[in-house]
Amino acid sequence: MFRVSVLTQRSFSISALHRSSYNHVARKTLSDINQLYKSGEPISMVTSHDFITSKMLEKADIDINLIGDSLANTTLGYEDTNELTFDEFIYHVKSVQRANASSLLVADMPFGTFEASPEQAVGSAIKLVQQGKIQAVKIEGGNEEIIPTIKKLISVGIPVMGHVGLTPQKHNALGGYKLQGKNAQNAVQIFQECLNLQRAGVFAIVLECIPNKLSQFITEKLSVPTIGI
Repeated sequence: MFRVSVLTQRSFSISALHRSSYNHVARKTLSDINQLYKSGEPISMVTSHDFITSKMLEKADIDINLIGDSLANTTLGYEDTNELTFDEFIYHVKSVQRANASSLLVADMPFGTFEASPEQAVGSAIKLVQQGKIQAVKIEGGNEEIIPTIKKLISVGIPVMGHVGLTPQKHNALGGYKLQGKNAQNAVQIFQECLNLQRAGVFAIVLECIPNKLSQFITEKLSVPTIGI
């Protein structure tokens, strides 16, 4: 039988005392993230999908707690992220939020929740903000088709984090989970997407599975934080 140690019980208790206002810790904001970026300080971002992991991130003083749709693979056992339903995702977002009172909470926009129209995206994001109590959303892609959606979200007061390079929701179109930006044409395309996202007003951009030299070039050319995964 699995036994929880006294130390674990103390560390992850959800008692009334633990949740009292006397232990209140101010949550990080976009202003805090921007200040770290301007001062040249590293910005930490870690993914969590459950209460215990999220509590660990709070105790480690992680700047950004990302609730990723990767929970489809890593937690729920699906073959890819596109199988994840919105209700399943929100359930986990709530769990993460209840554990972490200090990190900036950013939630993915799962496949099928934003592609149809900017209005669909706003409706989905509002649900995440209201029910999941997040502070921002992350959307995959930076082509011209997705930019109006990102601008619409920002216009209604929902901050957006961009995501370029390997975008798992589009793995079928990409031919699998492969390194992106290997040739000049693809590298230029990724850089252009970053510029599109920056002009649209994203507060940061995730660079996934692209060459180090391309990541460095993009980071040097942009005026928003980049986060490599």
